[in-house]
Amino acid sequence: MQISGEYGTELLIRYTEEQLTRDLERRRVAVERDAEHGAGRTTAWQTLGARVAALFRGRERRMPARGHAAPSRVTPAHR
Repeated sequence: MQISGEYGTELLIRYTEEQLTRDLERRRVAVERDAEHGAGRTTAWQTLGARVAALFRGRERRMPARGHAAPSRVTPAHR
């Protein structure tokens, strides 16, 4: 179904305005929810970041940095 002319343009504008109003209302509700629950809530990315950081901290404890370990006995000929 195609609607053209002034009536079609008016319908398109009305639909676009209604869609914009719905989007703004959804954002407002989301911002209010975040404000209510945001202080104690962590996101999936924050949790993932904490896990990755813990993983690397664990590796550093098991594998000391090169400057703190004994000097390498590998000579340039071995490389």
